[in-house]
Amino acid sequence: MILTYDLNSEESLQRLPEWIEEVARQKVDKAHMVLVGCKKDLEIKVPTDAVIKFLSENGCLHFETSAKTGEGVQEAFSKIIEESALRKLRQMQGSLIEEVEKPEGRLREDKRLREANSSGKKFICC
Repeated sequence: MILTYDLNSEESLQRLPEWIEEVARQKVDKAHMVLVGCKKDLEIKVPTDAVIKFLSENGCLHFETSAKTGEGVQEAFSKIIEESALRKLRQMQGSLIEEVEKPEGRLREDKRLREANSSGKKFICC
């Protein structure tokens, strides 16, 4: 989930908890939130300590960007994609580990491979 706020409006940062509650009502996983401050090309009015407090309370990535100049945009999206891919890989690994640990999920020996091996033939697998 990507949340944005205006770096020039402290009110926009203060309203983020309302948006988080709305997202929670929609049953979206907020564990993977990313906070993006916009309009970095203008004077920043949101206090740094307010942003740090929000980040510490919500445990999310943070980027400051400017659509006007492009500053930080590529880095933000690259990191979001990277984190999403890593999260998906971890989920897949967890699923594979669960399958291997379940007796019904264990790999079964292939009859053809077993017969080929007992006859002395070499075979290539996987």
